Amino acid sequence: MNFARAIQLILTGAVVVSSAIPAALAAGAAPVALVMAVEGATTPRVEVHQELLPDTRIALAKGARISILHYVKCTILTVRGGSLLATEADVEAASGQVESSRPGPCPRVQRITVAGQSASSGVVISRAVPALRAIMSIAGGDEILLTGPLAPRAVSSELVDTQGKVVLGAAPIRAATISLAGGRMLTTGETYLLQIKVDGIDPAVNIPLAIVESRAAGPLILRLE
Repeated sequence: MNFARAIQLILTGAVVVSSAIPAALAAGAAPVALVMAVEGATTPRVEVHQELLPDTRIALAKGARISILHYVKCTILTVRGGSLLATEADVEAASGQVESSRPGPCPRVQRITVAGQSASSGVVISRAVPALRAIMSIAGGDEILLTGPLAPRAVSSELVDTQGKVVLGAAPIRAATISLAGGRMLTTGETYLLQIKVDGIDPAVNIPLAIVESRAAGPLILRLE
């Protein structure tokens, strides 16, 4: 499939499935926060880049520390010991356990439906940018976080330019994070196709990225489902 055809399929697919978005949202509560860092034992056990559903309570062992990015508040709360509660409105913790609370970047969360259909026509839902924005803007040196049930099965990724050529080494996956190559390989103003290979699913997930000059307002989170 050439680059132009892949873009056309993504845009067409986003429009075709738009009527199904309310039903998809109604099927289950959307995550409200993201674990940015964790040290020590927690109950339940959580990991970096794990999303938290509404009303998730986490107990921290003595000396344990966790940082949570709340999607709506756009704040990062760091808590040591005690417990916290992630709700739709905020992340709550006793004042004695809060190490810091600081403004964080407002994340752009995109829900990509992969299983059961062509990956290139998956549903795209965004909280912080207009819905069905199929071409995503991102700075050349930004990172893309992978979440969702299929994120652990994302085994590789690569960028393809408008000529259909792979930009070698531009988008490796490490710890569920895709780090773009930056200005040394990517051209500002150009659109590339990010192809994510998910183990056991064909074809690859195709996501068009428009490279912008400055760092994006918030991290791009791709929720693979």
